[in-house]
Amino acid sequence: EDENVILPTEAEAIEMLATVKNEEIEAPVEETIRENLVETAPKAGKIKKTEYKETLGVTEWTLSNGVRVVVKPTTFKQDEILFYAFSEGGRSLVATADLPSAALATDVVELGGLADMSATDLQKALTGKRVSVGPNINAYGETMSGSSTIKDLETLLQLNYLYFTAPRRDEESFQTLISILSSQLANRDKNPKVAFSDSVQMMASDHSDRTLILNKEILEKVSLDKALAIYKARFANPADFTFFFVGNVDPTDKVFQAQVCTWLGGLKTNKKRETAVDDKVRVSLGKNQNYFTRQMETKTASNRIQYTSYDMPYTLANDLNMEMIGRILSTRYLESIREREGGSYGVGCAGWMNRYPVPYAQLIM
Repeated sequence: EDENVILPTEAEAIEMLATVKNEEIEAPVEETIRENLVETAPKAGKIKKTEYKETLGVTEWTLSNGVRVVVKPTTFKQDEILFYAFSEGGRSLVATADLPSAALATDVVELGGLADMSATDLQKALTGKRVSVGPNINAYGETMSGSSTIKDLETLLQLNYLYFTAPRRDEESFQTLISILSSQLANRDKNPKVAFSDSVQMMASDHSDRTLILNKEILEKVSLDKALAIYKARFANPADFTFFFVGNVDPTDKVFQAQVCTWLGGLKTNKKRETAVDDKVRVSLGKNQNYFTRQMETKTASNRIQYTSYDMPYTLANDLNMEMIGRILSTRYLESIREREGGSYGVGCAGWMNRYPVPYAQLIM
């Protein structure tokens, strides 16, 4: 009934159907999914030294290339193995000017893929497998963590091997990452809660120039090549890491030993060892208050109280005590402020101890 809409005639419709019927449509090409992530396995190392720590129920291996491995069998889940590795250093060994690139270094690597596989190709190769591995660079260390089933443990080890040896440079995925972050940051400054969290973050570090708040200005300083260089430097020496396996894993199993000797013992290492350096970032001592006013469409109030002590020595007992204080206070605050007074949607407390850059305790409400 709309005169602007031109419908096809019967003859035109029949012609369209005939055209489609006579077209030669090629069948989709079936993709070959790789069975092995690594085409050629490295030369396997050996277990040079074995120690059993009865107190913790762990077996510790020192491999011929210097890599340290700790194995802890548990019976909590029948088909799960947790994996974790850590090394000292982190962003404390990165120059202040390069911190923007360091902040996105592991994102760049994970989106870029590994060896000759893009991130998409890698996901296809992992189809049907229950496995995950990912790197991280934090303020004073770098880690690799993941999990797998018993069947997919070798795939986990291969992924770890590639993250150490073959991060992939992908300009297209890097530009996609920057584009996504730019869109997310476009209206960031208009959010009053962001202003609050940024203010807290800066006060908590006494306005250190090493405190990085991701905004559009910081994003413009990120370099693909610099990010890759920082990543490679942080993961250059696997012997600087301690690798942990926890779960349904048997340190006496010859198959498991062979997998570890191949994919961890086959990594190239050197004798250099790194430690985190003191970047002089501290919480300002004394009483600090910061008031600012910002128009809010939703009328809410945010309140954060932080206590910091540099006088408490770092011990496992003190670390546990701080965590328990945080948990007990969380329960009490929830009961009084939220449930009894109805004064807040959410209340939380947390306590912990840190070893770096110097031992200190924190309690946050």
